[in-house]
Amino acid sequence: MKHSHKKWLLSMVALLCVLYLTPTSTKAQSLTWLGTLGGNSSSARAVSVDGRVVVGYHQPSSGVFRAFRWENDVMQDLGTFGGSQSNAFDVSGDGSIVVGWAENSAGKDRAFRWESDSLHDLGTLGGSESWAQGVSFDGAVIVGSARTSPNDFKHAFRWSDSSMSDLGTLGGDESEATDVSANGTSISGVSLDSNGYSLGFRFGAGGMENLGTLGGSSSKGLGISGDGSVVVGSSLNANFQIRAFRWTAATDIQDLGASGAGSGSSAVDASLDGSIIVGQEAGNANAFRWTTNGLEDLNTAYSALLTDGSELLGANSLSPDGRYIVGLGRNASAGNRLEAFLLDTQDPNAVDQHGEIHSPATFRLYQNYPNPFNPTTSIQYAIGSRHFVSLKVYDILGKEIATLVNEEKLAGEYKAVWDASTLSSGIYLYQLRVGANFMQTKKMILMR
Repeated sequence: MKHSHKKWLLSMVALLCVLYLTPTSTKAQSLTWLGTLGGNSSSARAVSVDGRVVVGYHQPSSGVFRAFRWENDVMQDLGTFGGSQSNAFDVSGDGSIVVGWAENSAGKDRAFRWESDSLHDLGTLGGSESWAQGVSFDGAVIVGSARTSPNDFKHAFRWSDSSMSDLGTLGGDESEATDVSANGTSISGVSLDSNGYSLGFRFGAGGMENLGTLGGSSSKGLGISGDGSVVVGSSLNANFQIRAFRWTAATDIQDLGASGAGSGSSAVDASLDGSIIVGQEAGNANAFRWTTNGLEDLNTAYSALLTDGSELLGANSLSPDGRYIVGLGRNASAGNRLEAFLLDTQDPNAVDQHGEIHSPATFRLYQNYPNPFNPTTSIQYAIGSRHFVSLKVYDILGKEIATLVNEEKLAGEYKAVWDASTLSSGIYLYQLRVGANFMQTKKMILMR
């Protein structure tokens, strides 16, 4: 995950431009059908932090899968390595880097990293094929599976600095990495054990950890939270049902339930801190979202956006804050075609991604200046009436770094100065809370 300082600076500047200068086509409480590039179907697999970029696959009339990248209502085919098929599985935080697999001219699948309209072959572990499924926030770390030599088994891999490393197995012949944390250090996946059973794993500093099951014989780790603390997936329970699970080191593996006693479910992705999880129910073919309040059907929660009879069949991913959800649905307005969707769940009274305040209009948080900065920056905010005010700084994983304001304030304009002399370069978040009903968050970049 080591990049040259110059390359890191360029990537941070590019991300800053994306976050604050590029308008978005999505609006609060909206459902967008992404199209199919003229083919039969499509499915969305991942979404950028701001909901501006979505990746997945579309199916042209030939019937094969092809990787796509969608931005500003335009779906782009990402091509192949000379073969006929490809598939995109994940996207970096700013949407500039896409990972997946593409067929070459010899008919072999190869893991790719797409950037600047170009596919790059990530290689293998000595065998013939590889598949990429997850990428870190900055695009520097990629995970997936690759064939080994000489037996051509599939093993989970971690790719960084142009090098692919074998993560091993839980004692069996094969393994597969499915997702990676924001900083690239924690990985989810599935591996065969010495008895030939598939078991979910979390790979970190201590190696590959078996997540166990819900009482059955097998499980799969399908996604991991941005901070790396929560793994989600599916597992057989004692009644031979496939059920969605949430795993943490503190709580172990937990059944997320299903809407019916005999229903199956599978959790696919988690938010930054793992408090929001998305997936699908097999029995009802419904996309779901899980929070501490339990599991809810997205078709019910957002029925006002589905008045034409369309359905959300499966949720495949969500943005780190849980606002944007992407997946596969049935678009009734397009002849019940299976189609990729982008769901914006933001409350209509919330603040949009560019910081414009919709309600209440008497409070405002401004963009810090300068930005990028080194090492100090000023943060200005406005309070329309007397309230208790909190202004805090967090790192990109949600860890609190500093408290700048934590007191009652009279109406007026205020400015706080933050000194980040002791911190490393990176993206930081600052959040203003006024009373119990107003909260606004913005991003800033410390650039050494």
